[in-house]
Amino acid sequence: MSSTQMLKTAVVGVTFNNRQDVINQAIKVLNSGNSVRISLKHDKENKSSTNAIAVMISDDHAGYIPNAIASYLINYIKSAVVSSFKIYQITKNDSYIYTLQLLITYIKEY
Repeated sequence: MSSTQMLKTAVVGVTFNNRQDVINQAIKVLNSGNSVRISLKHDKENKSSTNAIAVMISDDHAGYIPNAIASYLINYIKSAVVSSFKIYQITKNDSYIYTLQLLITYIKEY
């Protein structure tokens, strides 16, 4: 038996390298009425965590799923039962830093 599960999460690490530019470009594309391709990728090279899941917008790195959630989701990512990823919120704080929130849908087997 299985059920479809949804999980909302923030994306962390969005201020490193050029990730703010990646998010800003996604905003421009979304504001023009087009969609952006979101993917989650197991970052096997990550030295901080063996369960690191990178958030990609098109082919550009936008950040990571938080560690606690990544350790839960990693097996779903590896077994390809995560069915969709969707940006549900982009905000800009008082320091003009963009934050990104995702809605992840996956199949949970019982």
